Amino acid sequence: YDQPRSDGQTSGAASARRLSSHLASPMRLAVVRYFAKKAPTPPRSQGAQGGLSDGAQWALTVGCATLFPGLALYKCFHSTGAVEADRGVQEELARSRRLRAEAAEKAAAESAAVRRTA
Repeated sequence: YDQPRSDGQTSGAASARRLSSHLASPMRLAVVRYFAKKAPTPPRSQGAQGGLSDGAQWALTVGCATLFPGLALYKCFHSTGAVEADRGVQEELARSRRLRAEAAEKAAAESAAVRRTA
């Protein structure tokens, strides 16, 4: 509860809170009732007639929800050239390892030659 201001009135926020708390329930109920009257209700049946079983519906839902995004990601991965970039990185790493190995062999050969001459 807010303290009164110097002119004897409470702040606008406090009065708005009190007003909203008093009107929220009746207004909410009125809106719900209004739209409940407008919404057509389908006729109730005793059971599902035809269609797929619950297990088949779940299988379709899970399968489609997994398959479609997975295929989209796979296609995007290939269409952006990420596979080729990964291959290029692997080739560059292999080339770098080969050059380091050759440099190490060359340094070892040079040090062996220096030892023989000394």
